[in-house]
Amino acid sequence: MWKRIEKNIYMRGPYSYLVRLMVNGKKVDETLDSLEDARIYRDKHLHSAALDVHMSAIIESRIKKRSARNYTLADAIQDYRKEKTEKKKGWETEATRLNLIMRLPIAKESLYMIHRDGILSCFKDIRSGRGQMVKGVERRPVSEATVKRYYNLLRHIFQIAKDEWKKIDANPFDELASSERPKDGKPRERRLRGNEYQKLNDELAGDARVALVVFVETAMRRGELLALDWKYIKFKGKLGSAHLPETKTNSPRTVPLSSKATAELKSLVPDGDIPNSGKVFSISENSLRYQWRKARKAIGAPDLRIHDLRHEATSRLFQDKGFNVIEAAAVTGHKNLQMLKRYTHLDPTHLAKKLG
Repeated sequence: MWKRIEKNIYMRGPYSYLVRLMVNGKKVDETLDSLEDARIYRDKHLHSAALDVHMSAIIESRIKKRSARNYTLADAIQDYRKEKTEKKKGWETEATRLNLIMRLPIAKESLYMIHRDGILSCFKDIRSGRGQMVKGVERRPVSEATVKRYYNLLRHIFQIAKDEWKKIDANPFDELASSERPKDGKPRERRLRGNEYQKLNDELAGDARVALVVFVETAMRRGELLALDWKYIKFKGKLGSAHLPETKTNSPRTVPLSSKATAELKSLVPDGDIPNSGKVFSISENSLRYQWRKARKAIGAPDLRIHDLRHEATSRLFQDKGFNVIEAAAVTGHKNLQMLKRYTHLDPTHLAKKLG
């Protein structure tokens, strides 16, 4: 005996649901595995048979809501990761941000039901450091510039869900007032201070220590350095060069290697037999991050980031090496003067000495 659950839907055994209805004079019988699927199936047939345009619109809206009810933000993040993130350069960084969002309460919510208040609550969690799960490192507040990156990422996920996946009718980020959106934040100006460089050199070991020196000598980005391949490196005596076929700006460049950078890279091959190809650094990005966090904590510099070394290296090109703007940009890969300026922080004492 079938038990009627609601209009046109009957319980058929402990795990099945039967949909029975008449559509355009034809009898429709279909068994489905869940009540939600049964409702969607029934409503789609009623929608196709509806003569009243207003009733048809109501049924269509009901179908969308029911279809989207079980599609959470976590589901959207997983789809976005496969379709978008994994096809990007430097996808590991974005994947790390997606992992953090997955640990927030909002990830469990239905995408269709997320609105302004939920988004504001989400960014309150991000600002407080909620979701950070790094062993041995205390939760720390997030800068406004970092919050802006999460904002842009989440907004894009919702836009894709609206335009491409048709999971929602509107992007809830459009509900935010301009005053509620994250600001760009103050550009970082952190450079190495005092004897921090030597202390880091003493704390780090292996590939991580070599990476520190090469960062400061070449102004490479982290992704560029870890992607170095022996087939693109040329040594000539105590100097050398490293060709970067893929960069953040999609403009290949060749970075000159100082005698110090050359010596450090050669030290990665103890027997002196430089390979014809293969990754120069065997350390992974996560391992480098882990060692860096331990080292900066040990030397009492919790605010020092790996990317700050690019600021340090760029500033040294002008301050210590005497490079002009064209020469410095050729090394760093900056495409315009404004970006090059953001990475250059000259010591006022040095400038005073030049004045005499």
